Amino acid sequence: MEYEKRPLPGVEFTIYDENGEAVEVITTTEEGRAVSKKLPLGKYILKETKTPSGLAMNYEEYEAVLIEDKEDAVVDVSLDIENDVIDTEINVYKVGEMLNSGDGTFGYGKKAAGGCLLRDLH
Repeated sequence: MEYEKRPLPGVEFTIYDENGEAVEVITTTEEGRAVSKKLPLGKYILKETKTPSGLAMNYEEYEAVLIEDKEDAVVDVSLDIENDVIDTEINVYKVGEMLNSGDGTFGYGKKAAGGCLLRDLH
């Protein structure tokens, strides 16, 4: 089944430094964007840590390296990350009580304490 790709709000990512320490948690906006505070130069790992209902958690780790470019300006790093939809199904099983077992017919309704069938009359 094909699903429309659209921005996902409410996806949480944790940013870890080179020592594995969490330095920030960011959450995507209605536009599906999340921006960290200014971080020192270095290597970072992003991990998805919270996913909206109905989507599969993305367990990949994403590396972001912040370095200076030739003009001594810090380079911004952008990552495009996708989540998969969880395909589910609903199974319904209906059971009834065979009340007239002698002739093989079925009757459904409310059974009174005495054993006779009470039917809704309209």
